Amino acid sequence: MRVGFFVSIFFELSLTLGFNGTLLVPMKTTITVYERSVYGSPKIYAADPNQARALSTLTNGAKTLEHRHLCALEALGFAIVGVSDPKSIVRAFPIHA
Repeated sequence: MRVGFFVSIFFELSLTLGFNGTLLVPMKTTITVYERSVYGSPKIYAADPNQARALSTLTNGAKTLEHRHLCALEALGFAIVGVSDPKSIVRAFPIHA
């Protein structure tokens, strides 16, 4: 039997199982955010619902992100990518009545 085969299987299992035996999800290193104007004040939201829930936990239940949150995430190695607001209406062609 090859020892390398067993070492690689052990290594893969140790990557997918946490210290307490729970299955780990591969980490995404990119966080997508968008900005929305709320009563004239710009607010920053996470675009991915799963990331939004996790970030809400880290920000004590806040749905919006602040500049200091984004700076801390970048310091931890996350890339912050801005996308367009999913609820904004952008028309490519004007509508004629």
